[in-house]
Amino acid sequence: MAIVAVATIVLGLLVPLISPNKTSNKVLSAVLLTFALIIIYLGVVAFPETRLLQLPQPFYLGLAPFVFRFDQLSSIFLVLLGTLTAAVSLYIPGYLKHHDGSPKSAAFWINLFLFVLAMASVVVAANALTFLLYWELMSLSSALLVAQDLKTRSGRRAAFIYAGATRLATAFLAVGFLAFGNHFQSWSFSDWHPEEPALLPPSILILLGLSIKAGLWPFHIWLPYAHPAAPSPVSALMSGFMIKTAIYAILRIFVLDTALTPAVALVLLCIGAVSAVWGSLFALVQEDLKKVLAYSSVENIGLITVALATSMYARSAGNQALADLAMVAAVLHCINHGVFKALLFLCAGSVDIRTHTRLLSRLGGLGWKMPSTMLLFIAGCACICALPPTNGFASKWLIYQSLFKSLSLAFAPTDQEPTSLLFVLVIGCLALTSGLTIAGYTRAAGMVFLGRPRSGDSAHAREADREMILAKTILAGLCLGLGIVTPSLANLFNIRLLPTLPLPVIAVFFLLTVLFLYLLSRAARERGEGRRVDSWECGYGSFNGRTQISPESFSQPVAYLFRPILLYRMNSDITGADRRHFPDKIRSETSMKSLLETSVYKPIVNLFVNAGKHLARLQAGSVHMYLLYVLCSLVGLLLVGALL
Repeated sequence: MAIVAVATIVLGLLVPLISPNKTSNKVLSAVLLTFALIIIYLGVVAFPETRLLQLPQPFYLGLAPFVFRFDQLSSIFLVLLGTLTAAVSLYIPGYLKHHDGSPKSAAFWINLFLFVLAMASVVVAANALTFLLYWELMSLSSALLVAQDLKTRSGRRAAFIYAGATRLATAFLAVGFLAFGNHFQSWSFSDWHPEEPALLPPSILILLGLSIKAGLWPFHIWLPYAHPAAPSPVSALMSGFMIKTAIYAILRIFVLDTALTPAVALVLLCIGAVSAVWGSLFALVQEDLKKVLAYSSVENIGLITVALATSMYARSAGNQALADLAMVAAVLHCINHGVFKALLFLCAGSVDIRTHTRLLSRLGGLGWKMPSTMLLFIAGCACICALPPTNGFASKWLIYQSLFKSLSLAFAPTDQEPTSLLFVLVIGCLALTSGLTIAGYTRAAGMVFLGRPRSGDSAHAREADREMILAKTILAGLCLGLGIVTPSLANLFNIRLLPTLPLPVIAVFFLLTVLFLYLLSRAARERGEGRRVDSWECGYGSFNGRTQISPESFSQPVAYLFRPILLYRMNSDITGADRRHFPDKIRSETSMKSLLETSVYKPIVNLFVNAGKHLARLQAGSVHMYLLYVLCSLVGLLLVGALL
């Protein structure tokens, strides 16, 4: 099967070069679907028993061979990747057919195949060098997919920010891996034991690199730039799985069979809680639909980090049952978030290609034009808002249960009072996050699909193609199906979520759910606009798009409450002779800036830019000066060596 997978990838790379025209999209989609099914098969087959695959000579990395490990953890992530890739493969032909831009080129397909191959290889890499090789391939191919539109300033800026974030993450990982490899005299993850006190600095470097890739606060700055620039199928894979590769690495290195110091776990707990609140708050006030989803990924990565930190803390305290519960909650939310976030990004892509805009202030009334997409988007919103019996409710409830059980550990007589207070504050932060999430997705769904169209493009929109609806329907069915399956996992830890159902009943329910959603969306599509009747207009005449609530007015109360964080400002201008009672014109504008971006990242970038301008003077164009630089460097290195 590994040989078949490689052959499929080679075929996927050759077809775009041989036939780069539009007619090859369906062929490439079929090849990608085949590769996705192979990934699912490998994950299912390798789940019961751990297996190692080592490539023979001459496939060698110099210091270590190519080694791949298939176990239960990697199998779970492989099945998730294969499922999302299969849905995306069904979705892409319809998306590219209506997309006005460069994603139709052969470079898009080549980078997409390399991207999927790299993600699958990262989660099965058994040593650090294999991991870094495919990590780099994943980073570079995804950066090229983000840089699809370099003609616009926003596209170039997004590609630059994302590429810079990936370079920084790889640098931290490389230094940390080198320190681990030198300490243990081995590159294999199974030989590493990070709990040793001497390995705390390289462990922090690795955690920093993985946090940047995952988009955890305060390293999330690349997410709201990369996702709007990338095509929607790519965003679905990036948010649905790519950022989970960092979570997988944390699980593999720092959670399974090891225990870091409680201080590191508590720091991660705080960062995860802040990330959850920060992401949900900024998602509530965004104007771009894909930025709403991008900040929501920051929130959910924060929730997963909270569960991971709880597992680390419980393991360091010797409570193995609680550590396993929190770890299961983290893995389960990785799966659930991957499914419903991919669903939401695919729905956002359908809206984008049909209306040519993602701005909430220009959307509206699409429920009549795109009924299938509306139903599926609302299903994804229900999942991300953790409404039962969806999968989002199941995994978030497990996270809450792990935190509640951690309170008994934190209130132990041997512990300190600040630790117990910290867990209480984290629970409060997650409760606030849930409220902000419900408000944010009520706003997003309402502004996009309800009310009246706010622009001509929204008024003349049409439903997406059937293949695109089928892909989204499969993901929506998985969201509901996983919500029913989860109680079986919860019962292993004596936590009752919902009544446990037999496996055949679950399978039948899943198939019926997918069929019901598909038939409902098809019926809604065939019904058309139907009959529309205006409500009482209060004597002001007929309604239009400006007489309904706007995205800014919906989020204004919350934005004003958190204005020190959001840097929220509202400027009003009222003109007229008697402007207090009879104004002639009223103009109101709101502005918002990212506190981290303006106060932290921008000064750092300006510092490096100014330093680069001064260092550029060293490039004088003289060979003699360059030889002098080399001589000074050699003398300095010799002096350092003599002192050491």
